Amino acid sequence: MIIADTSIWIDYFNKNEIIFNHMLHLLERGEVYTIDCIFGELLQGCRTNKEYQIIKEYYNYLPTIYEKDIWIKAGEYSYKNKLIQKGVGLID
Repeated sequence: MIIADTSIWIDYFNKNEIIFNHMLHLLERGEVYTIDCIFGELLQGCRTNKEYQIIKEYYNYLPTIYEKDIWIKAGEYSYKNKLIQKGVGLID
């Protein structure tokens, strides 16, 4: 199981050859999961209704991980590992 971040999805949707082929393989095998914030970011960046519809279809198709306090746990992990000082935002 993997959770691809927003930048990977952008490369996939832009058909970056290396990312696209690898992601397509993982998607076909049912190994890609998501969390809401990633697709929220993707929807926020839509430029057309067509892009919006494509992203919504992927979101509706993919299994979504819901875990209690996931953002609190992410914040704690980021704090303990000083990720913000390394340029890694919370969603990443």
